[in-house]
Amino acid sequence: MQDGSPVAQESEAETAEGRAIFFARPSTTGDPRWEALLARVVEHLFREAGREPPAWVLGVRALAAEWYVVSIPGRYDWTAENAPEPLARGKVMLDRYSLESV
Repeated sequence: MQDGSPVAQESEAETAEGRAIFFARPSTTGDPRWEALLARVVEHLFREAGREPPAWVLGVRALAAEWYVVSIPGRYDWTAENAPEPLARGKVMLDRYSLESV
């Protein structure tokens, strides 16, 4: 896989140890919102690259209420409509354009 995405670059690690480190669950942030954001972004990137996400991602629960990462009340509807599916499912409201590199 040579598409230049972080998933493609990291998943081509040459050693089993490198792959184990890359796919291991990260340490906790202590904040369920950031845990959900991290898990849902990782899931989104893996699915965009056509790969199954690491198992730990699926163990992170959705938030109890929607969290708008960028809090601009007049943009809530637009943000929800433009959130990638894994983020929306996890109730992490962040539009797909905020995840793009420039």
